[in-house]
Amino acid sequence: MKHETDALLTLHDGSTLTVEVDGVTVDLVRRDPAGKVISGTMLAPDEAHRLGQALIANAFDVGSSARGESKGDPVKNRHMTTPEAVARVVHEERAAQGWTHAELACRANVDEQFVAQLERGHDRAALAQVLAVLDVLNVHATALPSTAPEDNIHAIIDAHI
Repeated sequence: MKHETDALLTLHDGSTLTVEVDGVTVDLVRRDPAGKVISGTMLAPDEAHRLGQALIANAFDVGSSARGESKGDPVKNRHMTTPEAVARVVHEERAAQGWTHAELACRANVDEQFVAQLERGHDRAALAQVLAVLDVLNVHATALPSTAPEDNIHAIIDAHI
């Protein structure tokens, strides 16, 4: 099923979560400095469903800010479920930056050989090192909820706060 709604979820200064759907911005949650919720927005079931679908459709924000793209630029949404998929993303994002294996390794504080192996799809890579490389490339993976968005919209919102 294709979703025509785009959503931009933004956390401002760690205290206010806003969502922009189809050009309309709504403050979903405001928190005080101690983290206590001081105001929130209840969504109608159809609005919650639409927001949930948009968030799921846009769940993987891969590399856009690493390349200096503006908010309005399209975001690459890619699923990385195999070592080969991770290898492809790391290679593409490193190439987009114009970095060598050595430059990426230095920035991620890993060995150059590790970066080369990662790009070849080596399946024995240490998770901490993989995450360090992905972080330097500004590649973020988001776990998708296993329940329908209309049933779990508050959990989705809480996960982004």
